[in-house]
Amino acid sequence: MTPLLCALALLATDAWVLVRDEQRVTMSGDLSNLRTAQKLMKKFGPKFLWFRHGGKEYVVREGEVLKRAEAVTEGNGETDAREAQLDQTDRELEHQQQKLDRHQAALEQWEEAGDHEKLQRAQEDLNRAQEQINREQEKVGKEQEKLGRAEEKRAKEMDRRMSEVIAAALRDGNAKEVK
Repeated sequence: MTPLLCALALLATDAWVLVRDEQRVTMSGDLSNLRTAQKLMKKFGPKFLWFRHGGKEYVVREGEVLKRAEAVTEGNGETDAREAQLDQTDRELEHQQQKLDRHQAALEQWEEAGDHEKLQRAQEDLNRAQEQINREQEKVGKEQEKLGRAEEKRAKEMDRRMSEVIAAALRDGNAKEVK
């Protein structure tokens, strides 16, 4: 591969799928790429990198290239942990929201019973609790947006680094064209 083609390979965002096994893949591209890689797994078995470059499809099964591809696709433990925390907080807030909804239904029954003083106090308590949940949900939403931006940045960096792996595999002859 010429230096110019290697440079172009680094700039291109190739569709790629790193297949570890039937259940674990990391990819960049659309679902048709995943389906292509799944079909190739029947031919090659697990542990390969499939990619499309310059209108052609390639597979890499060489161990060192796969190790580099694995390193590129490793998750960010800190980001993953924060996402898990936010998911848990979101579930807890949803549970609290469901409780408030049940309380609101109970208040509607009190209203029918005519106990207006008790109803007013309970409605005020309910409103305060709802405002607190809304504030917490807003915080979670902002944090999720922040994580989304970080994840987008991480995905772009992953594509850039995978382009380097792909360029090296093409340059070094480790990528075999799929026929």
